[in-house]
Amino acid sequence: MKLRGFDSLVQAGDQYLENPVVAGGVSRVFPQTFRGVTLKNYSVPDLTLDVGWVDSTRLRNQSGQSHLVTSYGASNKAGLPADRESPYMGWLGGVYSVPGALTLTVYGGQLSDIWISITRERAGH
Repeated sequence: MKLRGFDSLVQAGDQYLENPVVAGGVSRVFPQTFRGVTLKNYSVPDLTLDVGWVDSTRLRNQSGQSHLVTSYGASNKAGLPADRESPYMGWLGGVYSVPGALTLTVYGGQLSDIWISITRERAGH
């Protein structure tokens, strides 16, 4: 389901996601999807705000939804066991682009019961 209004786009259900916190990749015939709700807002010129929450995924080689699972390996630095399940993942972020100059990306996310991160990028043209 998609709803547009007031310079915003709300999507609910299965969707393809790609941002610094969550990305399924769309280079396959059957790409990975995530089930949840996302909101993008374009009210401020040159700024995109991105908020989302997902609770399951459909991997490219399966037909149904499954829980979110880590694949960090048995000896990750956090000391957590591999293949640990999470009930949900959420994020909040934004991308600010100065035309012809600089792009600043800042995102924060949480994979419930597993990690919290803050990511930032700066790219020049």
